Amino acid sequence: MDITIVGAGAFGCALGMAFERKGLSVTLVCESENQADDLLKNRCAPALPSVCLPKNIHISPVLVQPDSLLILAIPAQVIPSYAEFLSTHISSDIPILLASKGICEHSGRLMFHALSDHCQNPILVMSGPNFAQEISQQLLTITTLAGYDASLVDHFVNFLSSSQFIFEKNLDPIGLQVCGSIKNVMAIGAGILYGLGEGLNAEAAFVQKALQEIEQWIIFYGGDPKTTRSAGGIGDFVLTCMGDLSRNRRFGLSIGRSETWSGELVEGYYTTRALSIKCQGDWTNFPITKIMYDILRHAQPPHMIKTIFQ
Repeated sequence: MDITIVGAGAFGCALGMAFERKGLSVTLVCESENQADDLLKNRCAPALPSVCLPKNIHISPVLVQPDSLLILAIPAQVIPSYAEFLSTHISSDIPILLASKGICEHSGRLMFHALSDHCQNPILVMSGPNFAQEISQQLLTITTLAGYDASLVDHFVNFLSSSQFIFEKNLDPIGLQVCGSIKNVMAIGAGILYGLGEGLNAEAAFVQKALQEIEQWIIFYGGDPKTTRSAGGIGDFVLTCMGDLSRNRRFGLSIGRSETWSGELVEGYYTTRALSIKCQGDWTNFPITKIMYDILRHAQPPHMIKTIFQ
């Protein structure tokens, strides 16, 4: 049985290495022929320093028909358009595992729904405290796998899990996606607060309030707020808010310190607009998200983040 991973960035490469170590046949689908040529030539993942891809991992510039599972590890905002392509290029009985985290910026819809609009395939979602660098280094990692079909989830929990990369079962793909997406917004906020010099006490208090607000978003989207208790809930949330490898937190730090951000805009930035569209301007239950929207989209001063404690 084989696994096809679309997306040869840091996370796609790290997943490929984890599954190859378990003895599964892995194909990495690159975004271009140039990227495929580079990986074939030097086997080095650009976003993973000092990491070389095993020779058993196949590299392809185009999508080939997967045998047992297709994993999407591409930027979240690409998912809606890529779903149209998938609908005509893979068999409808191949399960699709969504490893991308985000909400459609222009509609506020979850990626699960954007994918199911075009694809009749069974859809699963994975999310957890999963920094690509640590997965590639074979450090112990736990992630949550969610779907509506309990037997399918059970199958892939067993199929994908290894001693160092452990999957846990969940039947709430909606709640898991909400956790995986909105925690990026909250991580920017945590970074801003710490960047302002308020310290770990304030950052921890912010995290507590932010987790409560994520539960409100889960209810709003129709999921189960208990999903926050999973690895893909509080585990991923805490890691992204307070882990030094978190790009969203580092982005927030740069805002709090009035520094110029030299990298690409992070997913949490796009998510604020998506949430504003989804709630149609009614921020009653989402005060932190409202403040983050004003700071990121309307250039309000970063110290506004402290008003959540008043």
